[in-house]
Amino acid sequence: MWACLLAAMAVGAQGSIARAAHAVGSSGPTWGQILVICDEHEAGDAGPYVAELYDPLSNRFVARRPVMKTGRIGATATVIPIGPNAGKILVAGGFNDKSGPLSSSELYDPATNTFAAGPELPGDIANHAAIPIPSGPKAGWILFVEFASSSLYDPTSNSFSPGPGAAYEYVYPTATVIRFGPNQGKMLVAGGVSGPTRDDPRATDYSRNETELYDPLTNSFQRGPGMNSGRYWYTATVIGAGVNAGKILLVGGVRDDKELESPALASSELYDPASNTFAPPRATATMKTARFSHTASVITSGSNTGKILIAGGQQDDRHLLSSTELYDPATNRFEPGPPMLSARSQHFALTVASGPNAGKILIAGGSGRLCDEYGCRAVLVSSAQLYDPATNRFIPGPPMRGAPGYAVALQLPAAPLR
Repeated sequence: MWACLLAAMAVGAQGSIARAAHAVGSSGPTWGQILVICDEHEAGDAGPYVAELYDPLSNRFVARRPVMKTGRIGATATVIPIGPNAGKILVAGGFNDKSGPLSSSELYDPATNTFAAGPELPGDIANHAAIPIPSGPKAGWILFVEFASSSLYDPTSNSFSPGPGAAYEYVYPTATVIRFGPNQGKMLVAGGVSGPTRDDPRATDYSRNETELYDPLTNSFQRGPGMNSGRYWYTATVIGAGVNAGKILLVGGVRDDKELESPALASSELYDPASNTFAPPRATATMKTARFSHTASVITSGSNTGKILIAGGQQDDRHLLSSTELYDPATNRFEPGPPMLSARSQHFALTVASGPNAGKILIAGGSGRLCDEYGCRAVLVSSAQLYDPATNRFIPGPPMRGAPGYAVALQLPAAPLR
């Protein structure tokens, strides 16, 4: 999360200087584009706070960037699936140094390329998980999980309400829908990190290995199986093919352990919905390189279809990675992938859904390092690159208008949902 706080103007990892000027445009629909949200300003800066838009038809980040109501880091962005605001994007929570943690939300409308104020959450929330509920009486609602509490967004009334309490405290958790087995339709909430609380203000940060299952039928949490290792800043991906299809792969991350020389993890976890258990370490794959704050993307075309691309990340505060790995669901192993054009961490990765680059994976933003005669320092990255599944190589992408660090990106619907 620290990358967005580093600088308002930074040098990209490929040598380009991020633009400080902001083109403020508003009119015109943006259906099918990729929306990127991050406060790229110095903490406490007065704004304006603008989002990025990637247009797959022109392979460009567009100039008419929509202005947000509030600069926010550690927020979530979720497509509203039903109701009067179906197709709009709910951007919720987060924090900034000027206001601290936020309970506000805003709605992005792809029809007009504008943000509008949204409803207030029951409390401040940041570095949380947000996921639409797939079934049950609250199908189409959005569940937010942070610390030991949750909130529910009702798309029909465009309002929040308190949700059920969880047994554990979570910061940086993941929430993933279980696709088969006795817990089909439930959501696996896993990992994260705990720190000081109101009850124990002297507690120190530690990574969690506990999990919980959110049941949409009863609107309640139940304790899930324990992971083999506590971890946060990892990725969670549903495996789409092979002998482990439908299982959930958790990769890398950070484990807080004073006995470890490096906190980064090369291990993975494999959740089996059929047995509601995590596979033992001997049955899980290990990456070639330990990493955290990386991305994981399912490859949808080419000879590597169904494999998962693990890209970039970092091993510690000084060592950022340009390496990638491919998880093969047929063999349950990691194999070396092609190197990225530049090292980066805390970036975003999304598969392009349409246009001449459909099926390619867009990797952009994040944090890099700049080294000169004065030493090395962290910088925000304005460059982008595309993974081409046809050639299993990376090619240069278009420069961004700004330099988002800890960004949230999502694919906008191709057309209005209502």
